[in-house]
Amino acid sequence: MIDNMKITLDNKDFDVLFQQKPIKKTYLRLKKPRFISISSPFAMSEARIKTFILKNKTWILKQDNLINIKKTKNEFCYFGENIDLLKHRKISSAEDNDLVYDYIEKGKQTIQSMFYYAKKIDPRFKNATLVFKKMSSRWGVCHRHKERVVLNSRLIHLPKEAVYYVIVHELAHLIHPNHSKAFYNYIRTHQIDVEKNRKTLKKYSWVLYQ
Repeated sequence: MIDNMKITLDNKDFDVLFQQKPIKKTYLRLKKPRFISISSPFAMSEARIKTFILKNKTWILKQDNLINIKKTKNEFCYFGENIDLLKHRKISSAEDNDLVYDYIEKGKQTIQSMFYYAKKIDPRFKNATLVFKKMSSRWGVCHRHKERVVLNSRLIHLPKEAVYYVIVHELAHLIHPNHSKAFYNYIRTHQIDVEKNRKTLKKYSWVLYQ
């Protein structure tokens, strides 16, 4: 079931789209300024959804503010660093698009190099291939039977440590299909701080909706 409602948080009005699905947990995302998207189990009532939103009010307001700031400032976030496009502009604002394109292409090359490096940590990854795709809800996807990893092109905005975590995370699904204890223990054996990087991914979730 898909439904809509509105909610006010600190005098800010938000549109809410919530979808009930055959899932166990409730997920909250900000797709764009003042727009909350929620996926919840079928048993989740509208009242419980509102309570869930209120519990996450601080995070929602912070993320909404980040989205608005990034839309109004002439900045480009590149591997966790904010690049001021005005400082790089030589002639006109028309150059911004070319500059951003250069950062995107250079960023993809960097991530590709990180992917090839990660493949070497386990011989079972040797046939894995990489594809980039712009996604609005996932950082990456692993197609086990095709031995293919799809990475969100928006990863170029995240700190490199978090990017490497996503790469190893998806490669690990070639061995462990689900998010079991064994799956996360495997990732940790490669000196990767799972908890720290998961917090980073949540911190940068606004990037998904740019």
